[in-house]
Amino acid sequence: MNGPLPLSVIICTYNRSGLLWRALESLVGQTLPKDQFEVVVIDDGSSDDTPETVNKFRDVLPLKYFFQHNAGLASARNHGIFASQGRIVFFFDDDDWATEDLLKEHLNTHSEYPERNFAVLHKTQWAPELQVTALMHFITEVGCFLFAYPYIKHGDVLDYKNFWGGRTSCKRSFLLDCGTFNPVFKFGNEDTELGYRLSRYNLKVVYNSNAVAYMMRPIDFDGFCRRLIKQGRSNYVCSRLHPEPEVQEWCEVNGAIEKWNETASSYESILHSARQLDRTASIREQYGMAMDETFRRLLHQGYWKAFQACKLKGIIEGYDRGKEGPESGIRPKTRGDFTVVAILCVFNEGDIIYHTLGHLIENGVRVYLMDHNSTDNTVEEASKWLGKGLLHIEKFPQESGFSEELVDVFALRAITQRVEQLHGTLNADWYLHYDADEFREAPWPGMTLKEAIMLVDGMGYNAVNFELFNFRPTDNSYRPGEDVRKYLKYYEPPQEFDIMQTKGWKNTGQAIDLAGTAGHMVSFVGRKIFPVNFITLHFPVRSEEHGLKKILKERTNRFDSKEKAIGWHLQYNELTGKGHKFIYECDKLTLYDPDKTRLRLWTNAIRKLDV
Repeated sequence: MNGPLPLSVIICTYNRSGLLWRALESLVGQTLPKDQFEVVVIDDGSSDDTPETVNKFRDVLPLKYFFQHNAGLASARNHGIFASQGRIVFFFDDDDWATEDLLKEHLNTHSEYPERNFAVLHKTQWAPELQVTALMHFITEVGCFLFAYPYIKHGDVLDYKNFWGGRTSCKRSFLLDCGTFNPVFKFGNEDTELGYRLSRYNLKVVYNSNAVAYMMRPIDFDGFCRRLIKQGRSNYVCSRLHPEPEVQEWCEVNGAIEKWNETASSYESILHSARQLDRTASIREQYGMAMDETFRRLLHQGYWKAFQACKLKGIIEGYDRGKEGPESGIRPKTRGDFTVVAILCVFNEGDIIYHTLGHLIENGVRVYLMDHNSTDNTVEEASKWLGKGLLHIEKFPQESGFSEELVDVFALRAITQRVEQLHGTLNADWYLHYDADEFREAPWPGMTLKEAIMLVDGMGYNAVNFELFNFRPTDNSYRPGEDVRKYLKYYEPPQEFDIMQTKGWKNTGQAIDLAGTAGHMVSFVGRKIFPVNFITLHFPVRSEEHGLKKILKERTNRFDSKEKAIGWHLQYNELTGKGHKFIYECDKLTLYDPDKTRLRLWTNAIRKLDV
């Protein structure tokens, strides 16, 4: 198949391997050819045999599997968005069974509505093998606590309130550009809240009743009550995120305190009464007894009161939790105000700095530059990005508050101490300690650094490690000012002192230690490193001429003698020990393959987690 992959099916799962088995099984028999879709399974911290279940389908499905520590449905869905390759992303629940034309019907509707703001909703029914109890019928057909299909018809173009998770597909680019799921939602409302934000970009949802899936899991009374309490908590959170009247109405928070004061004393009796009615209905169904209209009316009244009370209880629980801390704690950063800042200290990198800064800015990262009194065109080239993502060019040490004696001395401790200071003043959400001869990438293909860091942040991690790839020149074809990545294709692994590169971290509001490890590893209380390494493409020497100039003439004599005495500044020892030859033989290096590299990074991380 030529062109981009049409569809990615994203399944988020947690300790439901038996149901997941059937969901995956239903995708094997799709009429949509398998070269037109992929299945991306996000395991949200399962402790059962979910990995083994997924592995059994690798030969019959175009399958990807990713594990994350339990962070909730919204975070898992974001993980799936970023890990997927399809033009369309389709969120499919792990307890649903897909009819054979489901994927094809989704794509057909997207073909009819190619504009990227159009999403597609399919129909979900109870699986034929399930006995649809009076409770299940009420939930979906009367009260519409799950779904609201009785109120819509085939071909309807609907609003954000019908952007239902687990049965909706949309254009991936629309989500990446306009918003993804809010990780603050662990269960409930993550779909409608995103839909509301996307409505600002004219989100429309088209209902295709010919696209059908079956829900394979029955629902019981107490389980559904617990679900509604969680839903109520999410309603409260959503109401705090969006003060608009329509959201307040949808979340049912208006007058909730007064209503709960009237309900609290009778809450248990309301549930007890509805539970007894539900049991009576179950006995009647078991023995084939008809349900007269009077009993049906009492039953439905019981359900209504109980379910409304449960949702109300959840709202009040959310309200009480909100009082325990600042309300800003539930307001996460959105794509627009989530900031990542790279802090660079440079000296005579004029041949590469323009492309380094451009790469960062294209990846959604802002840059703060410290120039260590360069004597070439570094500042001139960097200045082209001022106002376009480059925040400031600081003259180090003169404008940094450090001793003038460091003007001609490369003192790494002082430089990293300045980075520590900037960490406390730039007010970014995340920081990167960065060198001018680096190009860093996400472990997910097709994802910017900012998107990847937002995803890591949403999963509860606060630091990232970078795996270093030292690219070496194999000829002298590179020309200063051009993109070095086009010329240097071969690399060698890092030396032992460069293996740890924990150079990305979250601003948690506390001080950090970077100077203590010569800038290699950031340290702070509660550090939690994402298990998959990010990527650093490192180009310290670009040609024979550049190596002679940079290393022999400009760098080695500038290193702080006290720092050299304690074992720092070892990175050029091997290069200078080659008899001043900076051109390498291809057969002694490795050709860089980004796809194989990312696969290895994920495989290594999974193996470590399994140990």
